[in-house]
Amino acid sequence: MRAVRCAKDYDRLFPGRRPLDIVIVRPTTENLTTVRRLRGIEYRVFEDSDDIHDLINMEVRRELEEDLESIGRDPRNDALLNSLPKRKWRLEVVNVSNVRLNPPILNSCDVKTGRKFTERLAERRLELRRALEARGAVIWPIVLLREENLLIDGYCRHSTLQEMGIHETYAYVGTSIVR
Repeated sequence: MRAVRCAKDYDRLFPGRRPLDIVIVRPTTENLTTVRRLRGIEYRVFEDSDDIHDLINMEVRRELEEDLESIGRDPRNDALLNSLPKRKWRLEVVNVSNVRLNPPILNSCDVKTGRKFTERLAERRLELRRALEARGAVIWPIVLLREENLLIDGYCRHSTLQEMGIHETYAYVGTSIVR
């Protein structure tokens, strides 16, 4: 990407636009990730806090919004979802057994299909376990809120690792920023 050096270059590159009209967005898919190994499992991770923040607030947020809608809840009024941009995110190694699960998620069911979350989780866990044991999968870290050690994304990864007897995992951990 070239830098715009003067107003003449700016006008040529962006005709009819004032500099304040342009917002630069970094898609998370263009950020560099690293593959790390922990306890025999390979993880695709972002190392930079800003990259993690972007991933959580775009990709993970979109998935959580869809999950809330599927169980009949309005994502616009969800306190947990609205707290995501107000957090500082970092990559950490966490103990799988210290992670708290969210009962409303575990007890939820899809309003359209009537299917329980735990039923679908059991199927997905089996698929993921087979892939991990065959060394055919690279997974993302789970996502936790620091204050409650609450799992907000990665139920399948978490439960699969626990079932396999793997005690540590990578996690993106969000700490509330007091303003």
